[in-house]
Amino acid sequence: DGELGAALDRLLDGVATGVDRSRLDALVAGRAGSADAATLLPPGAARACGLTLREVIAPPELGESASKRTLPPPFDRSVFERLFAGFTSAFHREAMPELSQLVLQEIQRTAAPWQLAEESTRVTMALGRRASAGLAPGGEPGSDAGARLAARWRREPFVHRALRLPTAAGGRAGEVGQVRQAYLRRLWVRVHGRELRGEAVVADGLWDLLDGVLRSVIMDQRDRLRAVLDRAGGEPAGGAPLDGEAR
Repeated sequence: DGELGAALDRLLDGVATGVDRSRLDALVAGRAGSADAATLLPPGAARACGLTLREVIAPPELGESASKRTLPPPFDRSVFERLFAGFTSAFHREAMPELSQLVLQEIQRTAAPWQLAEESTRVTMALGRRASAGLAPGGEPGSDAGARLAARWRREPFVHRALRLPTAAGGRAGEVGQVRQAYLRRLWVRVHGRELRGEAVVADGLWDLLDGVLRSVIMDQRDRLRAVLDRAGGEPAGGAPLDGEAR
């Protein structure tokens, strides 16, 4: 992990200002994403990343139904749920290959590292896992990208207010403390969807992807906290808006 982590951090140190393509190509050629995925196999490792509720990763079921409101963590999704989540518009569905081919490809994908088909996509997950280390309670970022993500999260006013809310009043402290898991789940969903639709993760868009996933998680958790407060008839501590802006 030391050598692999250092290689990932070297790329992450410059990803926000311009990806070193030679380093990225070297990570892909060296199968760094697959190597990182191997560390998810010990009991509890993938669960700690928020990718499964199981102690050990299990092969997915084929499945026959899906609902966006009740989708489980990525590694716990059936083949049907994975395909359902990946094609979210009529345009995407029109671009789908034949169904039998699609199902076969997805079954093969579930047996691969990170349950993803492309090494470049696996490297993206490894980079996201490394960059998000500072989002975990007590975690420390090991790169410039990690520091940027951690700083964005920690300066959110709603994070501090959620942590001060008592559980009985609808506090979201536990959810706020699991932002890294939410981040990795959303990153996996995005890169998996890109694989399904044949959209490559390009080097120049890597930081936008890593940063954009956190922005999405922040907006989602802020909205969910607002809903909890509305149901409880409460206000954030001090009566200030959750986003720190004047009403």
